[in-house]
Amino acid sequence: EKYEKLKKEAVIFEAHLKNARKSLNSFAQLKEKLIVINKQNNTLRRIIKEHKMDPKVLLKEKIDADATLLSAGDVAREEMNILENINTASRDL
Repeated sequence: EKYEKLKKEAVIFEAHLKNARKSLNSFAQLKEKLIVINKQNNTLRRIIKEHKMDPKVLLKEKIDADATLLSAGDVAREEMNILENINTASRDL
């Protein structure tokens, strides 16, 4: 009976680890996307400066970029919550 209980807990723990790995992979992919977005923003700032472009022309682009960053931030928060829940569950085992 004790063996069965340990076996059941091991299966649950293994599932938590699998989910944690998926979350970490998603988080790593998100981090890469954020790095690309940041580089694009820096490039855009440099172009505006070099060409003395009217910022109003690029306002829509900035709004789109901001929306993308907000969306990415929401995903990151969700991933962190998942990791926190997994961490809590693994401590409970």
